[in-house]
Order: sequence, then structure tokens, then C-alpha cells
Amino acid sequence: MDRMEEKENKGFSKLNLFLTILIVLIFIAGILVITVTFSGKSIGEQAGKLAENIPFLGESEEKAEKQTNQTNQADYVKEIASLKSELKDKEKETESLEKLLDNKEIELKRSQLSVEQLEQTISELDQKKEQNSRSSKDIIDTYEKMAPKQAALIVAEMNEKEAVKILSSITTEALADIMEKMEAKKAAVLMEKISAEKSNGAEDS
Repeated sequence: MDRMEEKENKGFSKLNLFLTILIVLIFIAGILVITVTFSGKSIGEQAGKLAENIPFLGESEEKAEKQTNQTNQADYVKEIASLKSELKDKEKETESLEKLLDNKEIELKRSQLSVEQLEQTISELDQKKEQNSRSSKDIIDTYEKMAPKQAALIVAEMNEKEAVKILSSITTEALADIMEKMEAKKAAVLMEKISAEKSNGAEDS
């Protein structure tokens, strides 16, 4: 009997506790509804305020909000640091490319300068060659038009190499007339070298 009574008492105690909690919740809900009705605010807002007034709920929400803010700030700091590092890398890469470009421009300018100098040198050589060619032609024309006897006297006193160069370029007729007016021995030496000069010229061409 005692055990039965004990069980009944325990069951009654649990029931009383449940009913008490239920009544409290209904009471709170009633107050919330009345407050909302008179204040014109939403139930969610009032429930939030009510939760803030309950000590352990308010503290938990504040703590959770602080942790969330701290986490977000840490993430922002990491992201900013990463972006700064990436920006520095890009700046270094840009500087390297600019230096490389400057070096290439310097090399290009040097190459252009070398090409211009070579072109100028070639142009000067061509001009000199043309001038020499004109001078040689003028000299040859002079000897061809000169009296054979006078030409023979000049050639006899001239440097042998220069004489051969001029005589090998004049016409065969003018050469024969000049050779005829020269000393036989001198004429023979010159004719031999003139023939060799013409042979070399023919081989080169």
C-alpha cells in the first residue's frame, strides 16, 4: 500500500509541476498578446524583448553575437592581408616588366643606331666609290684624248702600278699609239703587266 501511495504521490507531483509550467507559459503568452494588442508591435519584437529580460537567454544571444562579430572581423583582417600581399606581388611583377621593357627599348635604340651608322658608312663608301669611278673615268678620257707622244712621256715618269691601272682601262687603239711612242723596253714591261691585269679582271668578273 505504501508503495502504491508513493507512486501516486510522485505522479501527482510531476503532474502538478507540468500544470504549473503550463499555467506560467499560458500566463506569459496572455501578457504578450495583451501587450502586442495595445502597443501595436509584432509578436516577434515583443518575444525578443521578453527573451532579453530573461537573464540566461539575453547573455547567450549577446555572447553569440560577439563571437560572430569577432569571427567576421578576423576573416576580414585575413582577407585584407591576403589582398595586400597579392597587390605587392603584382607591383613587383609590374616593376620587373617595366625594367625589362626599358632594357628592350635601350637595346632597340642601340640596334637602330648601329643600323643607321652602318647605312651612313655604306652611303659614304658608295659616294667615295662613285667619286673614284668618276675620277678614274675622267683620267682615262684625258689620256685617250691626249697626244700619244705627250701621254707616253707622262706614263714613263709615272708609278708603274698606277700606269698599268690607267693603260689597262683605255681603248686598245689609244694604248697602241702610246706604246708606239715609248721606249721599247719600258713598253714591253708595261704591256706584260697590262695583259696580266686584264686577265685578272676577266677572271674576277
